[in-house]
Amino acid sequence: MRVAIIGTGYLGRTVVANFKNRGIGVVHTYNTQKYFADSIKFDLFSQNLNEIISLAEVDVVVFTSMIEDSSDTEAILGAMRRAFLECKDKRVVYVSTDAVFDGKKGQYVETDTATPITAYGKHKKLCEDLAQKVIPNYCIVRPSYIYGFSLGKLDNRLNKAQTLAQSGQSIKKFVDMFKSPTEVNQLAEIIITVSGSDFVGVLHACGKRLSVYEFFKQALAALGKQTDSLEPDHMPENAPPEYLADTSLDSTFLKKKFGFEPVPFEVALSTQKTTKITP
Repeated sequence: MRVAIIGTGYLGRTVVANFKNRGIGVVHTYNTQKYFADSIKFDLFSQNLNEIISLAEVDVVVFTSMIEDSSDTEAILGAMRRAFLECKDKRVVYVSTDAVFDGKKGQYVETDTATPITAYGKHKKLCEDLAQKVIPNYCIVRPSYIYGFSLGKLDNRLNKAQTLAQSGQSIKKFVDMFKSPTEVNQLAEIIITVSGSDFVGVLHACGKRLSVYEFFKQALAALGKQTDSLEPDHMPENAPPEYLADTSLDSTFLKKKFGFEPVPFEVALSTQKTTKITP
C-alpha cells in the first residue's frame, strides 16, 4: 500500500509519522508550514494533485487538510470536487468533524442526520456529501475535540491550559458543553486501519462523552498538573452559534467493526507512549 496525505498539520503529521513507523510508503503535502523535509508544497485551491503527485502510484489518499476553515464556500467546493474527481478510482479517507451536528442531542451515531450550524460544520458536511457522490471507495472519519502529543508536541488547547495551571491563573471551562475527546495518535491509528480496509461509509472515531470542564480536569491531572485553578462555568444564555452544547459522538460501531477502545488519559498524555520520528 502506498498512501498520499494531503495536509500535514497537527493531525496530518501524526498520520504521516504513524504510517512511516509501520514501514508504509507515504507521500505528503503541506500548504503553509513545512514540518517534514520531504513534504511537497501544495495548494488545494490553485493546484491539481496530479501536478505534484503521481496518483497512478498511490493506492490511498487521506485528506487531513484544513481547507474547510476558509470563508469561501464556492472555492472550497470547487477545490474539493476537483481533488475528489482526481482520486475517484482510489481509496479515499476524508477526515470530517463532530461539528456536522447541531449539538442539540449528543451521542450522535453514524446514521443520524447531519444538521450543521457553524460555517465550518457546513463546509465539512458539503465535503462529506461530495465525497459520497464522487468516490465509490470512501471512508469518512469523524473525530471530536482532538488532543494529545503529536511527535512530542502537545495540542494547543491543553498546552495553554497547563501553562495557566502552572502559573495559578484561573481557568474557566463549561460544565454544560459536551464532547467526546479523540486522542491524536489513536485517531492516526484508526485512519491507518480504515485506509487498509474495504469499509465504505462513515465512522465516528472518538472517546467517551465528557463535559469540557471534566475533560480539562482529567487531562491536566494526567499531565501531573494541579487543577485547583480550574473553575466550572456555564455557557452564556445568548451563546454564539459556534457554542454547540453537545456534539458528543457514539463510537460503538467503530469498536464493533475495528476493535478500538478509547485510550485512557494517563496513557494518552504520556510522552513516552506517543509516536516519535525525526522530521
